[in-house]
Amino acid sequence: MPVYSDMMDQLSGVQWTMEVKPGLVYTGVEAAAYGVNDENIGILEKNGKQFITIAYHHTNDTDNNTRKELFNLVFVANKNADLSSLLKFSGDITPALAITKGLEERSIGFSFTTKVPDEAFINQNQPNPFRGETVIQMSLKKPSMTQITIYDAKGSAVYSGVENLSSGNQSITIGSKHLGNQTGIFYCKIKNNEVSKVIKMLRIE
Repeated sequence: MPVYSDMMDQLSGVQWTMEVKPGLVYTGVEAAAYGVNDENIGILEKNGKQFITIAYHHTNDTDNNTRKELFNLVFVANKNADLSSLLKFSGDITPALAITKGLEERSIGFSFTTKVPDEAFINQNQPNPFRGETVIQMSLKKPSMTQITIYDAKGSAVYSGVENLSSGNQSITIGSKHLGNQTGIFYCKIKNNEVSKVIKMLRIE
């Protein structure tokens, strides 16, 4: 999930908290325009809820206030849902604040936008190997009827179905619905009008 700001050049620091709802798992952060790393991220639980806190201070001087990608938060989704329904900006841990270069505090707001990818792609399932369920993430340029066919190691089809997927980032959860109680090596073929890929998966006991 790329995080952008239209006014970072006017600020010396930011902080905020996000509640991560069930169905989404945080896996890491990737730096972009600014050197945000794991030291800027905190993971904690409160009252049975999971939160991510972000605090960052920078001294980079730039000569414009163009829109910039600050960093990427990396998640794995194990259910089909809009990202905005799985992430909630919260003041339970830290208030959402920006600090200007003049050391003034300002409130900040957030909005979610769906970016249509430049080209469609399908990622390797995660986790792999897996026990109960695994998730395949992909991005589509337009809504698509996506055919999913899973074969066992002998080449026999064990599942065939169609998913009606929207454009943008999507995920498919593979589990007992598709494989029953079977374990071993499987080949999952995903095909639509934009992309086709076969993924090798290993389900263990």
